[in-house]
Amino acid sequence: MGKTRIEVKGYGLIEVEEGLSLIDIFRNKGIDLAFDCDGMGLCGSCKVKFLYGAPVPLPKEKTALSQGLLNQGYRLACLHKAGPSMVIEIPSAKGEFEISHMISSKTPKRAGIAVDLGTTNIVIASVDMDTGDVAGIANTLNPQVRFGSDVISRIQACIEDKSVINTQRDMVANAVKGLISRLGLDHIPIEFISLCGNPTMTYLFLGLDPSPFATPPFELMYKGGEIVDGASILGLNCPIYIFPLISAFVGGDTTSMIIDQDIDEYTGPGMLAIDIGTNSEIVLKRGNIFVCTSAAAGPAFEGRHIRYGMRAVTGAIERCSMTGGKIHIKVKGSLSPEGICGSGLIDIVAEGLKEGIISSRGVIHPRDRTNPLYAAKISEIDGMREISIFKDQRRDIILTQNDIRQLQLAKAAIRAGAEVLLKDAHVSSLDKVILAGAFGSYMRLKSLHAIGLFYQSWDTVSMVGDAPLKGAIKVLKDKNLLSRLKAIASTMKYMHLSERPCFQEYLIRLIDFPLARDREV
Repeated sequence: MGKTRIEVKGYGLIEVEEGLSLIDIFRNKGIDLAFDCDGMGLCGSCKVKFLYGAPVPLPKEKTALSQGLLNQGYRLACLHKAGPSMVIEIPSAKGEFEISHMISSKTPKRAGIAVDLGTTNIVIASVDMDTGDVAGIANTLNPQVRFGSDVISRIQACIEDKSVINTQRDMVANAVKGLISRLGLDHIPIEFISLCGNPTMTYLFLGLDPSPFATPPFELMYKGGEIVDGASILGLNCPIYIFPLISAFVGGDTTSMIIDQDIDEYTGPGMLAIDIGTNSEIVLKRGNIFVCTSAAAGPAFEGRHIRYGMRAVTGAIERCSMTGGKIHIKVKGSLSPEGICGSGLIDIVAEGLKEGIISSRGVIHPRDRTNPLYAAKISEIDGMREISIFKDQRRDIILTQNDIRQLQLAKAAIRAGAEVLLKDAHVSSLDKVILAGAFGSYMRLKSLHAIGLFYQSWDTVSMVGDAPLKGAIKVLKDKNLLSRLKAIASTMKYMHLSERPCFQEYLIRLIDFPLARDREV
């Protein structure tokens, strides 16, 4: 087969073998694009826009993508091969690498770096080591999403090909170095790095094999809680502190959250802390009871596996309210929406429940049975209903039935995990509930109550934002905290949800959204 050239906006002309799969082309060229279903054409996460030379839509694309997207030239990269004169735009490239904010206009003379290494997002903060002030914060999509949106997919990739361990190590190392560069620290001495992440992310950062996490007994051979050489990992002549890991499923992001919120020193009647993410960690503290678990919530809260989902970057719908037949949205940093992020998704569903558009079982009501004020916003294609959230000449951003299902599964997993911890510890009341996560502070408590993530009676919920990152920052300022972290790792117990039959019972019961009169289990 002969050579051909395709143009990928932002990457220029690429010469390839005609007929080579777009997946292989993008991976070989280091183009960040998610393939959450491993190239099976099911999830829609690898959608790209053909500006020229669009292939004929395939049957799977008609299921994964709306007719509006297909008409605009969107196709699934995993289903197509390179052809002559193709011009392709990667929608996910827009805004995936962004500086959240520069806090200080003054560049530090000596810097420390705090890293929250998430499954979906990587966030770093630079700290002026002379003053202790945070100088800037930056984030990017974790490039390992190419191997799957969850840790199991990335572990499986390592099992199938051991060279992928180093590939994923290099990906995340380059991402961290790129963020450091974006904060203007290329020529500034980096004195210390504190890094937290779940066990799989930590192992891959260090180039360790995470395959033991895939099967029982889920052995955790390396437990962190130590300082490693930064030169061999990042090419930086500075020490890197790796936060301690608790189990194969609860890692340094949890111990960092604990140190930030002083959970280990809490002595009240009951405290529950939840770090929401693709893998959501849950911690319970009461007296001598200090236990944690991990719930596989999936990436819906981070805008993935959602038809028009995106990260909480410029162009994302982050707030929504509905009243009198009108849908009001707030868009992050822009007047023109590009998609829906996690907080926006929660708001949209909560408001849809309130207005009678969505049933407590998560079903979009048909036009003839919905609130008549919103009937015009509901459509049905091939038996699947959709709600139009925003429409202009360029796009129609919709909420699909599957989007709602993804949110139901995510919130049910977290809530069921919390219920198991409470039941096992015989804790019936809490005086403190903490919600952490990179976007935790953007979610509205009333919306979380509406979808059933929390009890209505939990009126002491605090949104603390990215507590793992803040814990890593705290360690940069006070190295004496390292002894406390060691004690946390040795005293906190891990509960494996799969060993508790009641977890599945709770999960099934909590899939539905609560009725307005019934917010409790």
